[in-house]
Amino acid sequence: MKPILLFSEYDLHTVLEVQKAKLRDLAAKVPSEYLLQNGVDKACETAVQEILIEPVNLDADNVSVEQSETKIDVSRDPMRSIPDRSRPFYIDGIKIKYFVPYTGDKQFFRCRPDQWTMSPPYAIVESSDIVFEYSRSDGEILKTKEPFQKDLAAVQQWLGWIQTQLEGYNASLTREIRPFIDARINALKTSESQMADLGFKVREHPPEEKLVQARPNIHSRKSRPLSPRKKQPPNPEQEYDVALSFAGEDRTYVQTVAKYLKNNGINVFYDEFEQISMWGRNLVDHLGKVYEKQSQFIVMFISKHYAIKSWPNHERKSAQARAVQMQEDCILPARFDNTEIQGMPSTIGYVDLSSMPPEQFAQLVIEKLNLGR
Repeated sequence: MKPILLFSEYDLHTVLEVQKAKLRDLAAKVPSEYLLQNGVDKACETAVQEILIEPVNLDADNVSVEQSETKIDVSRDPMRSIPDRSRPFYIDGIKIKYFVPYTGDKQFFRCRPDQWTMSPPYAIVESSDIVFEYSRSDGEILKTKEPFQKDLAAVQQWLGWIQTQLEGYNASLTREIRPFIDARINALKTSESQMADLGFKVREHPPEEKLVQARPNIHSRKSRPLSPRKKQPPNPEQEYDVALSFAGEDRTYVQTVAKYLKNNGINVFYDEFEQISMWGRNLVDHLGKVYEKQSQFIVMFISKHYAIKSWPNHERKSAQARAVQMQEDCILPARFDNTEIQGMPSTIGYVDLSSMPPEQFAQLVIEKLNLGR
């Protein structure tokens, strides 16, 4: 595993706004009996626990190190006499790795907070450690300590900015869900009053599912805002959770969606991820199978370019054939504009991409997959 540029892949503000979009649904899921018995404040506090987020915390007091032999390319070292600098020139060296334990969701190492600099740090992010590695050709192990401490301080600074933003997000949830809870309680009380005015005995409903009491301390739990609950496709023929159908002119947007889905555990069909598997195949037959049989859902990125391109139309026809034959709602339209698409009824619900960031749209796809059909 190689070091990656941290805090640069996703916009944290967008991720948190997607989470906030769940507040209305959370308010609707609170059992009516619980609302009436516990009141607004308690209901708000309990409902938001599901989307409270724990920040990442580094355990800098338990750093461990590891040494190994390595080969170091010195072709760009101006102090060395290298006959041919156009290609690597390797010498023996050592590699020192510093392992720093952490708790929290590792996806936050990929998120850019509202406060940031132009020089994010590099590191390797593992499931429970963040790893910094340094190579030396002179055997001076002690000289790796200073750059490690500098890099660790940079990561701690970025995580501090993220924690500040998360604290603001967590603090805002109760306030923002309150109008939805208020509206439900008022509607329930109005209904109770009107039922009583009828003058008849009111029958009791079956007991509602009890609301799970969330843990009161958000720092005591691990939240996974970016990682979906993985579902297996119901059909064993389906190799992909979702296939993306688009025109080349819209690739920049779609590429960001594809990377976001892949990084969050979604098995996505996107042509750039499949270059080796498609090499040498009859693409007419292969793509027909992908969009007709091998994908649980097909996201159709509709635009003026999509309507006139041959490959997107082949993918569309394959997906529509499946929708008709299997009577499945497998096509998820997403529109850059209002271009009409052959065989696509105007009554089918779609997502408007004109002002939606690709990361936010990708999170909607993840939520759709979590819900299933």
